[in-house]
Amino acid sequence: MVRNPPTFSIPAGIDPSTLQSIAANTDGKYFTASSYGELQKVFEKLQTNMITKHGDEEISAIFTVMGALFAATAVTLSFVWHVFP
Repeated sequence: MVRNPPTFSIPAGIDPSTLQSIAANTDGKYFTASSYGELQKVFEKLQTNMITKHGDEEISAIFTVMGALFAATAVTLSFVWHVFP
């Protein structure tokens, strides 16, 4: 344990309501600490492992639309390049 931890000054201008809003919107948590001891307690509460979220996303529709656009472009360009008599 550190006996004489370094002291840092944080300039005024921190908006707690904005930080609380960010934490709420991102499923995070907002902590305050006015002393080294309180800051140590905050760090002890933090999770030490990373949480990942697995999910499936359907992307076949995107490729279908892209394929249709390429086909339409190819047909259009073939008419432009090879004009029928």
